[in-house]
Amino acid sequence: MGDILLISNEDEAWRLLERLQAGLPVDLSNGFQLSGWPKMTIYVKSGDASISSEMMESLLAYQDMIYRSASLIIREKDDLRSQTLAEREKFEIRVRVTEGSTKGEVDLTAILQEVARESIGKMSSTEILIAILAAGLYWTSSTMYKTYMNNKLEEKKLESKDKERAAIRDQQIEMSKQETERAKLLSATAQKSAIIAQIDDLSEDAAIELFDIAATEGDTTVAGVEATTRRAEIMGKRKRRSSTSENIQAEFLVTKADGTPEDGFKAQLQFKDDEGRVFTATLANLLIASDDAENAIRNAFWEKKSIELVINAKMFDDKISEAEVVAIV
Repeated sequence: MGDILLISNEDEAWRLLERLQAGLPVDLSNGFQLSGWPKMTIYVKSGDASISSEMMESLLAYQDMIYRSASLIIREKDDLRSQTLAEREKFEIRVRVTEGSTKGEVDLTAILQEVARESIGKMSSTEILIAILAAGLYWTSSTMYKTYMNNKLEEKKLESKDKERAAIRDQQIEMSKQETERAKLLSATAQKSAIIAQIDDLSEDAAIELFDIAATEGDTTVAGVEATTRRAEIMGKRKRRSSTSENIQAEFLVTKADGTPEDGFKAQLQFKDDEGRVFTATLANLLIASDDAENAIRNAFWEKKSIELVINAKMFDDKISEAEVVAIV
C-alpha cells in the first residue's frame, strides 16, 4: 500500500490539480492530508496591531464565503440554513494578528480537512480532492486574487469614459505566464463542476471585500497582492449579486447523474449548444409526478445524448447557480 498523499504548499496543490485535470493517476488508497496549507494573509501597512471595524466587516464576508463554500462541497447547495451550529464552529476562521503590526493570518488547513471528511460517501475520493484543491486555491492563491482584481478593474474600465480608461489600465497587475496558465487551469476545472464554479463566484466577491480594506486603512496586501488605496477606490464596494428565477426550456447535456438517500437524485446539466459552466439541478417535485423521470435523466447521461427539459433556474448575475427540473419534454 502507498503512503498518504501529503499537500503542504500552494505549488504542490497546483501541480496536483494539473495532474488530476490531465487524467493522470493519483494514488488515494490511503487518502490525503493537508499540512500547513492553505493559509490566507492580510497585511495593512499603516496598521497598529488591531483589527478595525472596516477590516472586521471584510473578514465577516470572508467567513460567510467559507461557510457557503463548505455547504456547496458537502451538500451541493449554497444554503446556510442547513448548517448546524456544530458545523459552523468547525468551519469558523481564527485570525492570528502578529504583534507590532496589523498582519492577520488565517490557517484554513483544519477547516478544509474537515470539509473533506464530511464529503466522504457523497463524492468519489478524486472528486473530493479536486474540490478541496480548488477551494484552497480560490480562497488563498495570489494568482486568483490577481485575477479577481484585474477582472474588477477591467469591468470598471469598460464602464468608464475613454479618457479615464488609460489610468485604470495602469492599475491592473501584470501576471506571469505561469500565473496565467494556472488561472486557466482553475477556470477549466470550474467549467466541469457546478460546485467549483459557485465557489469561484463566492471567492471573487470575498476578495473584492478584502481589497476594499485599502479604501479606509491605506495600502493593504491581501494574499500577497497589493491593494493600493487608488485601486480600492476604482474597484469600489462589491455590489450584492442580484437573484432572479425563470423557467427555461432547452436541450441539455447531462454531465453527471447520481444522488444519495439523504440528498436525493441530482443531475449536472449543461446547455447543448453552449460550452459554458455546468450547474446542478434537482428533480424532487418531478420525481413525485413521474416515476420515469430519473431513468430518462440517467439514460441521457449514459448514452451521452441531449435531452429536452424545462427547468426553473435560480440566476445570479445572469449565471445559473442551481435549478430544478420541472418537466421532460
